Amino acid sequence: EFYTRSLMKLYQLMSKTADAAEGTKTGIASSGVAEKNRVVPPWEQDIQFYIHLAFLNKKLLDGHKLLLGNMLTSPEANDVKSFLDLFVEQDEDVSENNDGDECQCYEKMVFCGYDVYIQNGDFDSSEKDDDEPIMSSARDIGDDDDVDSNSFDDDVSRNFHEGEDNNDEHQDSQVFENNSTGSSNKQLVRNHAYKSMMPPVENLKYTLWPTGGIGAGTSRLECSQSNQNSRECHAMGDFRKFLLSNIMRHYPSVKDDFVSHRRQVLLDKGFVDEAYRGDTKEWKIIGLTQRTYRRTWLNLPEVIDVCDELHKVSKHNVACVEVNVEKTKSPMEQLLLHGKLDGLIGVHGAQLTQAILLPRNAHVLELLPWIPDYISGNWVQRRSSPTPLGVIFHNTDLNHLGYSLGRDSVPLCEGEEGENLKKCFLRKGKKGNFKKFLWPRRDFNVNPEPVVKYIEKVVIPSEESRNMTSCDEMRGRLDKRFVWYNIWC
Repeated sequence: EFYTRSLMKLYQLMSKTADAAEGTKTGIASSGVAEKNRVVPPWEQDIQFYIHLAFLNKKLLDGHKLLLGNMLTSPEANDVKSFLDLFVEQDEDVSENNDGDECQCYEKMVFCGYDVYIQNGDFDSSEKDDDEPIMSSARDIGDDDDVDSNSFDDDVSRNFHEGEDNNDEHQDSQVFENNSTGSSNKQLVRNHAYKSMMPPVENLKYTLWPTGGIGAGTSRLECSQSNQNSRECHAMGDFRKFLLSNIMRHYPSVKDDFVSHRRQVLLDKGFVDEAYRGDTKEWKIIGLTQRTYRRTWLNLPEVIDVCDELHKVSKHNVACVEVNVEKTKSPMEQLLLHGKLDGLIGVHGAQLTQAILLPRNAHVLELLPWIPDYISGNWVQRRSSPTPLGVIFHNTDLNHLGYSLGRDSVPLCEGEEGENLKKCFLRKGKKGNFKKFLWPRRDFNVNPEPVVKYIEKVVIPSEESRNMTSCDEMRGRLDKRFVWYNIWC
């Protein structure tokens, strides 16, 4: 959601600025100028990026730094900082003659990924009515240690994809909801990143809040015959090209580093010996995502062993490795972890965002959690269109498939059936399963068979053979629990 709400809008803003400077009507990634030959815009050196984490129990992650840090073309770009770094706590013993050297002044502050709530200047959020929507979700989540702050984002995703906040035409312009006779006199202003905000009014109070829509202005996924080449239709693809191009600028030797790390994977598994000096292109290295604290893939070691049998028994040049961003110690380590892969497999969730770092024409398999109709979360198993996570792969060069997990993926209430199964899942309390059953917290198992079949039928075939194969023939290779979101065939 950071990628779609903030970075995508920032990319739109930067594209528009670059276009204006160059006198073109096209975006950064599609300007007709080769990426490697692009001149660094002079205004880049004056930019400092900050990340505002709206929840107190969240910290700035290496993934944030890696993605936002590569939004600028220049390798000399400033490091990403936390929004809290803007605030300076003055020492009490500072003299009155202090000239304020500890503070910085910026000509302009640009806020991406927010809605703006406007209240009367005397409005006190601590005295609001219980039915006031402003800040209520943040207050509840921040004060309740048992509530995962990601669940608020998931609710926003659900609202957007279920049509409660899916009007791009309105989001293209400023929208005002003004109750001039009410006690709070609120206005809500939604803007694209490049739209001008209303000038501040002295007697009003402005509150920034994470935006209610994901990828506003770029969320329409249907590309009709008449707009196949439109900028909006290929926005996610252009954005990915832009990021990867900047990564190559920032780390000129990174391709050699990828080869070294791939070679090390093969050495560690005993698939090659120390004398091997190849470029590893004949191998397919697949990452299987793991999480430490929740949504843990319980039988991951078993699946990796079965995958490696493809080489030991069938002589396919395939190696599977665990990918856990929670164990990395730097943004560079995350880049090397993903850039060496030919494919990434994992359950729906934020850890798949780094698939954006995979090499060109790589593969992504998104495991869709099993969600019965009596709990919330059906948007994470959507098959008719990409999930809130899958949107970022739409119309990119990545081959994105989904796979619907079944009841057997849930290691709870085994042996129960029918109504007793439902009661077992929903039982609350210290001995209940309810919190462990909700999909954001749920650990899971995956049958190795469909994973191996996916690798054999989709990943191992060369890019040339896929391009020579009809999409119907490709679909026929796998069973109907697979969904083909974005495939090149």
